[in-house]
Amino acid sequence: MVGWDISFWLTTWSWEPGTLIGIALIIGGYFAIAGPLRNRFTNAIPLKPTQILWFILGVLAAVLALISPIYKASKEFLFSAHMIQHILLTLVMAPLLLAGIPGWLISSVMRLELVKRFARIITHPIPTFFIYFLSLSFWHLPSVHAAMMGNEALHIAQTLSFIVTGLLFWWPMIISIPELPKLSDPLKMLYLFLAVIPCTVLGVVIIFAPTVMASSYSMAARITPLDPMADQQVAGVLMAVPSMFILLGALLTVFYRWYKREGSSRADLEV
Repeated sequence: MVGWDISFWLTTWSWEPGTLIGIALIIGGYFAIAGPLRNRFTNAIPLKPTQILWFILGVLAAVLALISPIYKASKEFLFSAHMIQHILLTLVMAPLLLAGIPGWLISSVMRLELVKRFARIITHPIPTFFIYFLSLSFWHLPSVHAAMMGNEALHIAQTLSFIVTGLLFWWPMIISIPELPKLSDPLKMLYLFLAVIPCTVLGVVIIFAPTVMASSYSMAARITPLDPMADQQVAGVLMAVPSMFILLGALLTVFYRWYKREGSSRADLEV
């Protein structure tokens, strides 16, 4: 095995124009809507500092996943880097960006009846759950992954699907507006608990696969001490363990807020 290619991890940043323009538009649009354009929206109020913080952290997660050396390593060299990118996009960036979006902005969009009808279907917890995990499973099929590695259009499609399905997955957990049905806290906890299962199963499948599943990575230059099989096992661990901690952490957060709210309600009734 070879050692770390330090120069790769320090210098190999991706400056693809499409990615840079997309991130710049998201940042510019967010602060324009939060600032000079806010008065054009019904019931708009200034953003909370925490909302801005969540949004900025979400953008930083996007930068790590799509611009930093993780992107290049994921695209050409390491299955484990691919898994880190996937986690950053779907389990870190997606919930942070949603947490930073003000409810009044989403409500304004929902004033269009066609948009509201479509949103009621696509953001329902059952479709969001299965769309996310079907997408996750599909892109990790060995034949699909091999085809994606050799095709730029498919690679872009995979990245976009991770972003879109990640946002959809977290929508029922984070977005709460009058125009859309609200998921109760116990059901949110069930949703998050069930989400741990497919992540763990897929991670275990990757860890104990008898051969290298993504052959293109095995032919790539080594930029870490990991050989292809060890790299794949690390990828499986990353799929199972960090995903579990993130999902269970979100579950405990929901439980704490629910317990605190229920305790306050009981205290008010006793008074």
